[in-house]
Amino acid sequence: MKFIKILLPALFILLIAFASELSDKAASVQRPSRGIASVDENDSTSSISEPSELSDTQETPSTSPGTQAMSTAISGAARASVTKYMTPQDFIASLTQITDARPSSLSNVSVSFVSEDSIYWANGVNYNLGGTTAVQTAKIRKLILAEFQLYPTACLQRLGLRNLITSADVNIAQDGTLQERTATLDAPNGIMTYADSLIIDRPRNIYLDYLDNAERIRGLEAEGRTDPEFTRYLAGERRSLETRRLNGLQSLRAVINNIHHEFFHYWDIRDDNNLSPDPAWSALNPANFQYGAGGRFARGPEVINWTTTNPGFLNGYSLAGVDEDKAEIWGALMAHSSELQTRMSSDPVIARKVELIKQRAQSFCPEVNASFWQRVQNTNGARIEFLGRLMQATDEAAAEMTVPSF
Repeated sequence: MKFIKILLPALFILLIAFASELSDKAASVQRPSRGIASVDENDSTSSISEPSELSDTQETPSTSPGTQAMSTAISGAARASVTKYMTPQDFIASLTQITDARPSSLSNVSVSFVSEDSIYWANGVNYNLGGTTAVQTAKIRKLILAEFQLYPTACLQRLGLRNLITSADVNIAQDGTLQERTATLDAPNGIMTYADSLIIDRPRNIYLDYLDNAERIRGLEAEGRTDPEFTRYLAGERRSLETRRLNGLQSLRAVINNIHHEFFHYWDIRDDNNLSPDPAWSALNPANFQYGAGGRFARGPEVINWTTTNPGFLNGYSLAGVDEDKAEIWGALMAHSSELQTRMSSDPVIARKVELIKQRAQSFCPEVNASFWQRVQNTNGARIEFLGRLMQATDEAAAEMTVPSF
């Protein structure tokens, strides 16, 4: 009897340990659902163990605690198939090159996609990228090809941009936290990566909602009914459709804004090796103004939407940091030029910020001149229309689409 009393607790402990091991193994191979961040970049965060600092030529052994933590803790990009960290050079070598026709401005830039789940370590950051296929990332890739053709070849060369990459999802681990992003940059290695989440989910749903309701109202109009109650109902639906149309167009512009917002962060680092502080820019702000803790702490659609609540700033995201303020102005110039002109006419601080960012851009890249900005404005409608067609298309149809010249 004494033997049984001793044996039973021991067996119970062994069973708990065995169940815990099975749970850990399951966690390391199960891919959680992606909490996709759309144009509002609603990133998820979690605690994570990071490896010791690496040089560009070192790799973490596959048995390191850092690798084990990454394989179990990272949502989306990290899978059990990833067993070691790559250097940026090895990561670039692992990419799959696209076969799409490319604009001449990207003749010296490699355009590719992440075909296998990858983790590489550079500049104090773990970049965690989800594997995908050429078809699955066709929409974001076509949009990148369309938008980056606006930038002069000499400018991209001066900025050292060598790799434009698309991925199923993008996560970064830095300072003990994990964030899912729509895009990330590794300026020292000439890398920019965009996730397909940038062009799906929230902005796509908003735009398709408008298209679906437009088709429904056309059907109502085709009925030809004239009774007063139906006429009033149809008038209300048409007003609702106009709101949906404006929201749909705004969602498309927000996607284009995000493409260039993220690229400006890259530009902002490369032109003078500094994102912040920026005393000359900050001096344009109202007296005693202080920026927030950074874009990583400003989340949700409410901070992205334009507002006049804070004169001198386009939205709540601009308040998060001087780097975000600059990138929001640049994104607006590339995607919302007409609306920005209207805002400038009533907000002298924003007008001065636009003037300063244009001066700086042309100083670094003389080709970004008045003709460049005129081209951006003249092609705005056609670029929005192309993105709308991408949004409506299936992945397979998007893969066959030709990127127009703007």
